[in-house]
Amino acid sequence: MRSIAFICLFFASIVCLAQTDRALIVGISQYTEVNSLKYADADANQYAQYLTQFSNYKKENVNILTNLEATKKNIENKFQKIIEESNRNPFRNFLFVYAGHGIGSKLSFEAHSQIFNKDTNIFLVPSDAKLSANSFTNVSDSSLITNSTFITTDWLAQSLAKIKADKITIVLDSCYSGNQQFFQKLEYSFNPSNLRLNGKQPPKVIYIASSRDDQEAAEYDELGHGALSYAFFEFFNIKRREADFDTILDVSYLDFSKNISKLFSEVQISGKSLDNFHQPLYLGLPVFDAVASETFFQIKGGAPNQSTITSGAKAKLLISSGYSGYKLFVNGAERKIDSSNLIEIPPGRHLFEYYIPETGYRFSFVRDLVGYQVATEKINYLGQLIINTKFNSENPTLLKAGLEISINGKPYGTHRDFNIELIAGTHVIEVKYLDAVSKKNVEIRPDSPLRISYNLENKKESSVKKSVRQVVF
Repeated sequence: MRSIAFICLFFASIVCLAQTDRALIVGISQYTEVNSLKYADADANQYAQYLTQFSNYKKENVNILTNLEATKKNIENKFQKIIEESNRNPFRNFLFVYAGHGIGSKLSFEAHSQIFNKDTNIFLVPSDAKLSANSFTNVSDSSLITNSTFITTDWLAQSLAKIKADKITIVLDSCYSGNQQFFQKLEYSFNPSNLRLNGKQPPKVIYIASSRDDQEAAEYDELGHGALSYAFFEFFNIKRREADFDTILDVSYLDFSKNISKLFSEVQISGKSLDNFHQPLYLGLPVFDAVASETFFQIKGGAPNQSTITSGAKAKLLISSGYSGYKLFVNGAERKIDSSNLIEIPPGRHLFEYYIPETGYRFSFVRDLVGYQVATEKINYLGQLIINTKFNSENPTLLKAGLEISINGKPYGTHRDFNIELIAGTHVIEVKYLDAVSKKNVEIRPDSPLRISYNLENKKESSVKKSVRQVVF
């Protein structure tokens, strides 16, 4: 019995020591103060689906933070848990993917009718980032501008350097994502003299950005994605269509970078190629050429095998959503939908994208389909918007008033508190109070109710014109 126990313990230790591929994916479309994005959260979910369903990552090793869950505190806590996990059992690969707003290494602001450019360590934008003037301060003993509610270049570089892994990959689909200051801090943080290596080699670091340090990286309605995310998924789909079901393809960083740059030069937006607007950036430590031949990820082939083709077996999928104007994409290619909402498709594992053109809402899911069987996918396309109003006024009469609310140009009356169900996607919210107007785009999601709070103050414009008031949102 003792020998059996020893063998069990021995095998358990082998399992514990096995290196894993680990990923953290952050995608933010809903922000509490910053302008909304359309596709970042859907892109994040799709990265996770490709990695866990069509690549070599296990589902339990891929963490996703999207929308209002992706607060600064939650991002920091998730990094800390990953750091602790890697110290117990170092990873083979660690992948960090971010889709959302980004800030360049220079921050522009206006003062005394002049535009100033200041160096900043502000970089990535969590969902609860604050934009009030008092949130921006100088870093002590420097002229550097910072904001403690953002993810800074310092914190991100230092956190990544604390993760023990053979290889660390950073994929950023945001404006100014090729932040040179961030890369310099990566170089410093991963310098062997600053790492506790205990005789081991420093990790190989690969940094893939959607744009240069001085370039915005837009989302495109023609693509339904951020640019880098679209190219990533399109490349993945092309590879899957070229390989049989039972084939595993190793994709190197060099193969990936060449094909992504090729797609940027070929894909057209308003008659111009993507690379006219911004170009992807590939950096590495020690240098990109030194890591280019390394495997980035694996792809499981998706082309029908000969037995499937010979049998002629078809699977069927019924889309149940209650919304009639959607589009459906299967493995990246659009499929025409008739009034039955039923499509035929070869058996196997497929990635589906449900898209509402009216609002830009995109939802992706993976299904394993079996020949001669009908599967059903029920999709919720409605989300919730909640508007709350807080007043700070010395005038009791004004306190009784509410906000005049319009959504997509349609008036909904005057309310202090308001709750409505809307189709998921982008909507224009306009509120009026006295002579002040606030207008913004918001993103509605079925799984993430959006709450907007308006804090209203009535300020006397001057001691002379006491009846004139300015409303501050």
